[in-house]
Amino acid sequence: TNILFLKYRKTGGLWVGTESGLFLYRVTSSLWNYWKQPQVTKLNKITEFILARDSSFWAVTDGGIEIRKPNGKVELITQIGHQQLNALTGLAEESNGNIWISSGSSFEGAYRWDGREWKYFGEREGLSGFIHRIKKDRTNRLWFLGLSKFFAEERKDPGAFLYENGKFS
Repeated sequence: TNILFLKYRKTGGLWVGTESGLFLYRVTSSLWNYWKQPQVTKLNKITEFILARDSSFWAVTDGGIEIRKPNGKVELITQIGHQQLNALTGLAEESNGNIWISSGSSFEGAYRWDGREWKYFGEREGLSGFIHRIKKDRTNRLWFLGLSKFFAEERKDPGAFLYENGKFS
C-alpha cells in the first residue's frame, strides 16, 4: 500500500518504493550458476562433464576432476596413486554407476571409480593407447576412442574399443 514509485531493473524485477520501505519483486528465477575456481588454474578448463545418477556433477579438466555433490560439497581430485591428472578428456558413467575417466595425451588407458576406489585399465586389460573420449551408445555400452602416441614415427591409432560384460574388444 501507499506506493510512491515503481522502477524496472535492467536485469529483471521491479523495485517498489512505498512509505513503509523499498521492496524488490523478482519475476524470474536464476536457471544458471557460474562455477569457477577463484584462482587461475587448469581446473577452470572443463573438457567433459556429466550429471551422475547420484545427482553429483562430475567435470574433467586440464588439472583433474571436480565433483560437486548435491549437498554443495566440492571435491577436487588431481592425482590417482602416482598418476597426475592432467589434460583429462574422457568421462562417462556406466549403467551401474561406475565412473570412467581418460586423457588423450597425459596417460594411456583409463581409470574407473566404483564408488570406493580407482582401478586402472590398460594394455593388459585390452585397452591400448591414449583414450581421448568415452561415449555411451544407444544400448548404454561404453566406447573408448584410442589415439596413438603423438611422437611416434609411424602413427597408427589403435581405434575404438567396446567395453561390454567387463571386457574390452
